[in-house]
Order: sequence, then structure tokens, then C-alpha cells
Amino acid sequence: MEDFLAKDGFPGELPFRLPNSFFDRIIRDIPASGWVSLIHEEPILKESLLKGFSSSITKLAHLVRQPQVEVRLRRMLQNDPDLLKIVLGIWALEQSDVIDFIEMLDGSFLLDNFEALRDLLGPARFLACLYVLGYWNETEFSSLLEEGFWDRSVERDTLEVLNPAWTVLEKLIEEFQDLPWLHEALAGPEGDDTIQAKMSQEASPQMLHREQERRKKVEIKLKKLQAEKERIKGDLTRYREENEDLRSRVATWEKEFESRLEKELAHQRRQWFQRYHASGVMKDATLEEAYKRFDGLLKRVDQAFELQRQADEQYGLISAVSQQLLHVELYLKEVERIYRDSLVVHSEVAQVKDALLHERKRLLNLPEIQKVFGQEPDLRPGAGLKQKLRFLEPVPENLSRIVNLEELANSLESLNLLEEAETVKREIQQKKSQVCEVLYHRFQPDKKKDAEPISYQNLDDFVESGESKKYDIYVDGYNVLLKVQGGKNGISDASLRALREEFTAGVLRKRHFFHKIFLVFDGVKESREAQGNVEIIFSDRTRGISADTIIIRALGSRKDSKSVLVTADQEIIHQTERRVHASVDPFHFYMFVFDLSFPVPLP
Repeated sequence: MEDFLAKDGFPGELPFRLPNSFFDRIIRDIPASGWVSLIHEEPILKESLLKGFSSSITKLAHLVRQPQVEVRLRRMLQNDPDLLKIVLGIWALEQSDVIDFIEMLDGSFLLDNFEALRDLLGPARFLACLYVLGYWNETEFSSLLEEGFWDRSVERDTLEVLNPAWTVLEKLIEEFQDLPWLHEALAGPEGDDTIQAKMSQEASPQMLHREQERRKKVEIKLKKLQAEKERIKGDLTRYREENEDLRSRVATWEKEFESRLEKELAHQRRQWFQRYHASGVMKDATLEEAYKRFDGLLKRVDQAFELQRQADEQYGLISAVSQQLLHVELYLKEVERIYRDSLVVHSEVAQVKDALLHERKRLLNLPEIQKVFGQEPDLRPGAGLKQKLRFLEPVPENLSRIVNLEELANSLESLNLLEEAETVKREIQQKKSQVCEVLYHRFQPDKKKDAEPISYQNLDDFVESGESKKYDIYVDGYNVLLKVQGGKNGISDASLRALREEFTAGVLRKRHFFHKIFLVFDGVKESREAQGNVEIIFSDRTRGISADTIIIRALGSRKDSKSVLVTADQEIIHQTERRVHASVDPFHFYMFVFDLSFPVPLP
């Protein structure tokens, strides 16, 4: 039972929806004092459960038994698995006698007497015992929990599960009849030997007949198991004999193959020797064979020349490939100029650019391309970086690539491997500015919202002051990404996943500016991953828990206001405004993560 209380998470999903009678039984089995202790430990539970009632300590024990409070408690247990786990742990402590009774029984005994134990304890208590003792996850038990499980029928057969205990107790009394304390322990309230009387009543012909029937069933099972054991032994013996036979056959086949191979080699040697006279002069038949070989050689040469012609058609000659590569490079230079100087780049130019890059890659991957250059190709990294930067589209999806290219340029500059380093850095800053302009024009800040005191927009000053290291920051991940991308329309799941990974990497780079960062996303199954002071959280959509719910709960449980919220969701902002120091617009936070300077708006 202590192991059950120490587990993290919910033990498992239920195979069917639990009826109200299950929760009512659990609620009523726990005394009022147990509920009062739980309410004192969980302030949120107290606020939700006793809303509209007096919360006086002297009245709590009476209030928890009010019908309206019990209905609220049942609804909370049905919708909150974590609360249900805590309550089941309290129930197990209060019903320790029932738990100990089921725990001392063998698993096979539970399966054989499943219905009788259910009727003896009641479906709700029996199911709670299986749940607490860990039988819930076993397939043999879960398959028996069908809809008819809740139909309880208490009959005379229900007490048959206690027959072994009665038999053992009866034998104990027969052996130690002279122990007065034993009879006193078994005596009823009025001094009668109640248990002995019950055993004498049960010791009827009908009970003996049932015991004989049960023994017969056990004997039949033992005979079946013995027969199955004998059958398995026979199969094992047969398989061993077949295996030995196969090994013998394989050895015979190997010897036959070696013998045939030796004979064939000897025959070939004799044929080779007979081609020549003892004097070394070749026979006429041998000359004809030589002519045939020569004719075959000429045909092979013609075939080789034809294959070479086909290869030239497929890959091209050195002069032709050189001309093609030169044309591609000239056109790429012109496209690079367009990207650098033109205000608007036509979509057809972007498509032609991709086609030219693909063709250049194909030409550079041709075999023996070094023959075209006459030497090693130019490996100057500066020109390649500038071209990659100019060809990148100024969209938020490419922001992480720009940051990676900037880190690469800094590394090459530190190794003195980057020519025109200042030019490359200017290109990087220019591309950043282009992306920043796109974002700014897509999400221009609303001047009306600037007057709201809860919106904390000067994030850069807040970070530069060093005060941010004392604050925790809660980030509504998908709200930021979808706001920056202009909504989910047109974005595939793969693209959204790639944006999430790039955004997460950017947040990790900024973690040293805050005390702790909570990055929350909507997910299918709840998970938490800690990387330093950054905790990446995915909600459990199957249980109806969203990222909004996790953020609201986390901020609601804080006792201070040293936290910052990043979201544009007004519902979250409204429910947590008294718990946070400030809220940050997703657009501003995204620019902060990728080191974008806030553009000066046009007049």
C-alpha cells in the first residue's frame, strides 16, 4: 500500500467508465476526519468543494457529508485522475483490513473465485482493492472487468471462498481444545461459541458435496497438466531425432558435393592437356578455337566503345560540362544581384534560382569532375556564405538558419579562414533586418494595448538591467509560433514541428537571462524534460489538459509574483494577471530569442 502511495502518475486507464456507485462507495468508506485532513492539505480542493458553504473548522466534518458536497466531490474524482489516486490512497489506509484480506490471497485463487469475492466485498470495494494492490495491469484480471461486473448477487455460494479458512480454523480448535483463551477469542458477544456453531451449521452434506466437487475439479486440472507435460516431452524427443537426421543428411550432401567437384576439376584438367600435341604444335581444331576467341574480342571492343558513347551522352564531355558549369555560375551571379538590389523578387526568379542550384549540384557531383577544373575547386567559404545568405527568403522559418550561418561565420573568422568577414557580417545583419521587417509589418503593435499596465513590452531593457535573472518566465509555445507564422493555415505538421525545435533551441540559448523558463506546448501525452533551468512541458490532450491549463495551474499555485508570461491568449492573461509581474507579446519575445532589433516604425 505504501508503494501505491509513492507511485508517480496514474496507474492506468480504465477499460470502461466507472459508475457513480463506485465513487459514492469510496467517498462514504472514508470517515469525515479523513476528508477534513485532505481539505486542509489541498487549499484548491477546499475552494472548489466548499464554494458557497461556511468553511469553519468546526463545521467541516458535517459539511463533507452534505449531498451537494458529495456530488461535487464525485464529479471532481471522475474528472481528475490525480485526485482520485490520492483519495484511493486514503481509502486504502482506512480499509486496511479489506486490503490485507485480499493481499494475502494468491493471484490464481482470486481468478478462480473472482465473482464470489466481488459479491462478498461488493464490486466497488473489490475493484479498489485490485487497483491498489497492482492487479489492475494484469491481463487476466482486466479481461474480467466487463459491464456485468457491477451486478452483485449475494447467495449461499458466496461464502464458499471462506471454506478453506473455516477448515483450517476447525482443525486448530480440534488440536488445541484445552486452550481456554482460544475459545474466548472465538466466542461471540454473549459467550456462545459462535464460530464453532457456524462451522457445525456449514458442515452439512451439501457443503461436503461441494468440497468434493471442488477437489474433483482440481484433480481434473492436474491430470490435464500432466498429459500436456507428457505431450511436450514427446514433441521434444521427436524434434531432437529430426534434428539429428537433418545433420546426418547435410554431412552426406557435403561429402557428395566435394567428390563431384574433384571429379569435375580432373575432367577439366584432362581437356586442357589434350588441346596440345606432345611436340607443342597446335591442332586445326585449336586454331579454329583461337579465331573464334579473336572474333569475340573484337565484338567486346565494339561493345565497350558503344558503352563509352552512351556514358558520354549521359555525363557529357569535359568541354561541354565546362560550358554548362560556366553558364550556371553566370546566371547565379545575376540572380544573386537581383536578391541583393531588387525591392521585390518575382516568384519565377525564386523558382529559377532553385533549379540553377540543383543543376550546379548535379554537375559538381559528376564523376571525375576534377578534370573539368584542372585543379581542386575553389573552397573559399566567404563567397559561399554570402550567396547562401542572399538566396535565403526573408521569412521567420529561415531565422534559425541565419543564426547558424552567423555562428559559422564567427567560427571561420576566429580561425582566419573567412575572407571579407565584414562583408559577410553586413549581409547577415541585412538579412536579419529583412526578416524583422516582415515580422513587424505582419504584427504591428496595437497602440491601444500600450496603455494597458499589465503588458510589459520593454523586454530588452528588462533583461539588460539584470532583474530578469530573479524571475521565472512561462512561455505558451504554440501561441508564439502560430502568432509569428500568421496562423496554422498553410503550415504542415512537419513544418510546425521543425519550427518548434528551432524555437526551443533559441530559448535554450537565452536561458541564462532568467531564473527558470517553463516552455509549454500542447501534446498528445504529458511529458516533462529538464535541460538546465529550462523545463519543456507537453500537455495531455487525451485527458482534456491543454497548455493553457498547465500555465494557469502553475501560476495559480505560486505564492509570489516573480514571474513573466509570454502569450497573446487573453483568457490566460485575464486569469493570471494578479499572479504575474508582466506579460510579454509573442512578437517581442520571438525577436528577443533570435537577436532581432526592434525596427523603427515608418512615420
